[in-house]
Amino acid sequence: MTQNVLATIDPNAMSGTALAAWLESFKANIYSGNRGAARPSYVVTGMIWPKSISSTSEELYCYDGSGDILLGSFNPTDHTLVALLLKSLDPGATYGPDLLLDRASPSPAASDILGAVRWGMRNASAAQVIAALDTAEILDTTAGSEDARRIFQSIVAGSLATRMMMGAGLYMTGATGGDPGAGKINATGLQVNGVDLSATAAKSVPVRQTVLSGPVDSNGLPSFGGSTGSTTVTASGAIVATAANGAGASGAVDRVGAITNPSWTGLSTNGTMYLYLDIAADGTCTPGAGTLTPTYRPGGADVVTANQFTFNVQEMVGKVGNGSSAAQTYRVYVGEVTVAGGVVTAITWYAIQGRYVSAFAATLPGTSAAITVTHNLGAKFVIGRIIIQVECTTTDGTYAVGDIVYDPDTDMSTNYATSKPPKSITGPNTLIWTTGNFGAFYSNSKTAGGVRVVLTAASWKYRTIINRGW
Repeated sequence: MTQNVLATIDPNAMSGTALAAWLESFKANIYSGNRGAARPSYVVTGMIWPKSISSTSEELYCYDGSGDILLGSFNPTDHTLVALLLKSLDPGATYGPDLLLDRASPSPAASDILGAVRWGMRNASAAQVIAALDTAEILDTTAGSEDARRIFQSIVAGSLATRMMMGAGLYMTGATGGDPGAGKINATGLQVNGVDLSATAAKSVPVRQTVLSGPVDSNGLPSFGGSTGSTTVTASGAIVATAANGAGASGAVDRVGAITNPSWTGLSTNGTMYLYLDIAADGTCTPGAGTLTPTYRPGGADVVTANQFTFNVQEMVGKVGNGSSAAQTYRVYVGEVTVAGGVVTAITWYAIQGRYVSAFAATLPGTSAAITVTHNLGAKFVIGRIIIQVECTTTDGTYAVGDIVYDPDTDMSTNYATSKPPKSITGPNTLIWTTGNFGAFYSNSKTAGGVRVVLTAASWKYRTIINRGW
């Protein structure tokens, strides 16, 4: 419509009849809210007026004294509000514009649900359903330490439900442990391009199928604690283990689990009982024990013997038999106990990360010596190196204090029978290496290759290193 221009009301010039006619003509302006194709010529600061765009579009403006502010738009045909506009031209760093949903309850309490933003849709039956909803919940109303969380819902399979929440951190529905804290996300799994990176997925660990970390002594050897004299062994501190299950398109597939102060019970069968952790998909660990020695081998057919754990190293897959078949199991053996008289009499914890580095022993062994090393790898199948490392403690020939020699030679019977000390794997937890009967330790001169030097036993210390190799 075109607005009627506001006339000048002069009681000396306008008759009652003229005034009535003008008021009648201006009534449409008032009733339409000053609607027109353009801003009314009689506009004043604060006036709100609709602008007619088309049969399906109207815009609502407010005149601020120098220009028109667009408040929103609506469709006069289907009688719907199409858009609301919040706009700020403030050049400062503060937020703006501002939308406040204020629940000013006179009795606020924890679990109160605050304002909501909802997204509606129509289904195939033309019925309205809420597709998503964002809201907030009060957790604590204490002045100065208030807590709240955002709640995000979406419709899946016809059901609108909470999918994630945000407090200090972000946490997903279904994840245990609640709010993980600032900067953290708590979820039951993580995927990248559809590949699961959770506890059961491809990830990078330094060594597979082993204890990754736990309490250690001053030499770096496992020191998980535990007491003898009963049918229960309880370790002290946190143990982190990783179990392998082959590989996928993204690399090695492993589960990493952690447990604090794990406890093994029912250790009453005389002989040796083997302690293990079963790792669940969420990284939780369940302690268990059995009397069958775990087997580590390159590969082979499934071993179906009930409760027998067999690990194929080339595949990096472990399975447990049930009497008729064998199923892949995320199981890691962490130690063993000796049971006598129905109670635990000795505890052996397996080496961390599949490697053993002994403490140094002063003075080299003499001739015809047999050195027994308790490495506690828990497996006889070793494809890594066994190293004898000697370190100079007192200047010896061309060697200075601190110099290190790996695998010095030994000598059998004559100077022509020099070799590295023979090394033998004697059990899952032990090895033996020996020295010759003619001379114990030799090495080339550090400064003149080919010149044989007899190492003075008292000028050196030694230790043994073994890496499982898988």
